Amino acid sequence: MTSLYLHIPFCSSKCHYCSFASIAGYDHLHARYCRALMREIEMTPAALRRTLSTLFIGGGTPTVLDDLLLHQILTACADVFGFADDAEITLESNPESLVERDLDELRRYGVNRLSIGVQSFNTEELALLGRVHDAHQAERAVQVARRSGIDTISLDMMYGLPGQTTASWRDSLSRAIECSPEHLSIYQLSIDDKTPFFRLHRRGELHLPDEDQILAMDDITMELCTLAGFEQYEVSNFRQPGCGCRHNLVYWRNEEYLGCGAAAVSYLNGERCGRIADPRSYCELIEAGTSPVFSRERLDRQASFRETVIMGLRLNEGISDDRLDQRFGCRLQDIYGAELDTLSADGLLYRDGVRWRLTTRGRKLANVVMRELV
Repeated sequence: MTSLYLHIPFCSSKCHYCSFASIAGYDHLHARYCRALMREIEMTPAALRRTLSTLFIGGGTPTVLDDLLLHQILTACADVFGFADDAEITLESNPESLVERDLDELRRYGVNRLSIGVQSFNTEELALLGRVHDAHQAERAVQVARRSGIDTISLDMMYGLPGQTTASWRDSLSRAIECSPEHLSIYQLSIDDKTPFFRLHRRGELHLPDEDQILAMDDITMELCTLAGFEQYEVSNFRQPGCGCRHNLVYWRNEEYLGCGAAAVSYLNGERCGRIADPRSYCELIEAGTSPVFSRERLDRQASFRETVIMGLRLNEGISDDRLDQRFGCRLQDIYGAELDTLSADGLLYRDGVRWRLTTRGRKLANVVMRELV
């Protein structure tokens, strides 16, 4: 375990599609929560105090925190774990929390990768999503980040939005690429339970692009990203050469990681541990010297095998039969048999030497493939 995730649950506002563990309007809780988070970091058992190769501070919007609090958190990580010389330290952010701050300070604190939640460069689409920034602020945020000297800038973009057309998606993605980020995370909008969008969708009041439009948007994504020199290395992620997200690769390869903070999850020794999601309850538990972990799940060998396959196939590198054999003592054919033959015959999956990969068509229909293999 050399990867750590820290969860910051605070946002300046709650977006209409968001089902993440985040809250808005709790500025008074920031300092208390960060003290609790640092205390949990300090409680890490000695056996897990390994030099970090990746740190990902996510949320929420971590950049709503004061610079001093972010510095204290990074210092606590350095004191407890230490950082490898080439450690990747990622901070999630939103444009409105970047445009007026001194990112040079964050860079001096060690942040070398910034993930900016832009979602769209169309101001009308941003308003429908409930975002509090506009297209101009998004462009300015990238400019501020670039001037700070932070090594890698990643932009989060979304398609399949209410009222979105193929033309507006082409324009939005083109503007993102013109900002010259090193990385793009491009996700189709999902309608999750207990969100304003879910309630609108259930009432038939959310007008989403149809399947043909979504497929056309996928084609536009591949066209523009390829022309700009981006490599698709995961179903929803594109990188310039050498600029993939090393932290997220830990997840996609189903490797071990530690999580701290409200709603954070750890995966250690084959067990997944989830922490309580409410930040106030999280603070109370930590302050009382009690573990914030409230759920534990230990998968059996076959379930862990299936999970590893499903996550690994999201990567363009695919999944290695040899690596599966070393880790689990079996190969894909041993578990799936005829299902592999069917997916291969349908042109969704293929074998390249000892690796199984999604075809170009399979990546477009990745959710269909995953449902067959779950």
